[in-house]
Amino acid sequence: MKIEITDKPFDVYIGTGAGSQLLSDIRGAEHRIRIMSPYISPREMQLLSDQAGNGCKVDCIATIDLQQFDWRQSETARNVIAQERTPRPALLTVFRGLLGLAAALTVAAVAGLVLLFARLELLLGIELLQPLWVSFPVVIGGAVAAYGIARLIPVHRYRYSNRFPVKFLVKNGGGTDATPFHHVKLYLIDERISYLGSLNFTDAGLQTNVESCMRSTDEELAAELSRYFDRVLETYPEAEVQWLGKRVYREAKNPLRKGAT
Repeated sequence: MKIEITDKPFDVYIGTGAGSQLLSDIRGAEHRIRIMSPYISPREMQLLSDQAGNGCKVDCIATIDLQQFDWRQSETARNVIAQERTPRPALLTVFRGLLGLAAALTVAAVAGLVLLFARLELLLGIELLQPLWVSFPVVIGGAVAAYGIARLIPVHRYRYSNRFPVKFLVKNGGGTDATPFHHVKLYLIDERISYLGSLNFTDAGLQTNVESCMRSTDEELAAELSRYFDRVLETYPEAEVQWLGKRVYREAKNPLRKGAT
């Protein structure tokens, strides 16, 4: 529902789809978009990425609560942080060598088992096959050890970068000195259109939840809110992208181990 305020440079939107006009304004932005929302959905992030590709300057602020890092915050971070995996050549060589050694020792152990179960000692004599009996545990142990060490070698190096210019504000610690969770939803388009309200920059917030927001075309208000946007960037602690990427992505050491490090 849209509520028009006569002779005032703002309108109010309440209900489901309260963010429809916001989406329309963002798609029609000509040179700058500034978004402040704790949570961001993939589709909305793609919209911002598309607009940046069309020549708009885009700034975005999301928020991370370190004490209650839930699936929504993790999803938001994954939407905007890219994981880059590169091999470590020296460690990859060691890894492959250990796998080759483990395979060779395994083949030798299997061949030994075949000889033992075929009871060829009856034909060749126990004395001749005695070394096989003695070396069999050593071969098996060597194969297991080589494979186990190979699993521990980190053959990949992981780095993280923003797919898009996004700053993650951080709520730190507890007690009275804790940095409060920044829950403001603020949208600025072309330095003349401002939105303030309850809706997050997510599919649900923009389209399906019952939300409210105010749309203003007062350029002085837009300028003041833009200055507030800058102050938040300057004063709030920010999550380092490399640290945050390690929190939300799994880092497989090598093809033998799919778990996170």
